[in-house]
Amino acid sequence: MSFSTSLSGLNANQQALNVIGNNLANINTIAFKASTVEFADLVSQSVGGSSENPMQIGLGVTTGSISPNFTQGGIENTGVPTNVAIQGSGFFVLGGGQGTRSYTRAGDFSFDANGKLVTPDGLAVQGYTAVDPTTGQIVTTGQPTDIVVPPGVLRAPTATTQMSTVSNLDASAAVNDTFASSVQIYDALGQAHVATISYTTPSPCPART
Repeated sequence: MSFSTSLSGLNANQQALNVIGNNLANINTIAFKASTVEFADLVSQSVGGSSENPMQIGLGVTTGSISPNFTQGGIENTGVPTNVAIQGSGFFVLGGGQGTRSYTRAGDFSFDANGKLVTPDGLAVQGYTAVDPTTGQIVTTGQPTDIVVPPGVLRAPTATTQMSTVSNLDASAAVNDTFASSVQIYDALGQAHVATISYTTPSPCPART
């Protein structure tokens, strides 16, 4: 019995080392989520004590669960327009063959020759693409479908109507010091422009008497 108890501990520890090794091997894998191991008693028996405070001896240990950690990871700018990331909870929906679906946090997508947004494995990325002609908003009812942007076919450009910036200004700046912030806007032809917003430190208001 003591040999079996020791062997169960070795097996559980080996499983934990396998999980740690897998975590380390995938440290540079996009959107990989590390796993943690929880242990549980394999068998226990009561050897005395009261019903309120029984004395128990464990007769072995086993792997209770191996759970991935889905906390938010770091987001990196790749410079690729089709690469996306999720901030917070959620998954990307992927469509497979015969109506099957899978989910991923990895957003390293690209377009195939037919303009379909796909993963590196060729699975289609799904979502809502229909636009309400009245409101211009994406219709989010029904089932998501494959996201397809046919090569050479673009939606009509929409001119920028609103913009905003988030800036931190130096409260100790000298009078007439200028700070500039840039934001990208688009005209009715779809051409991009850079608008520069300048902030100038004003003169202090005279004290009232």
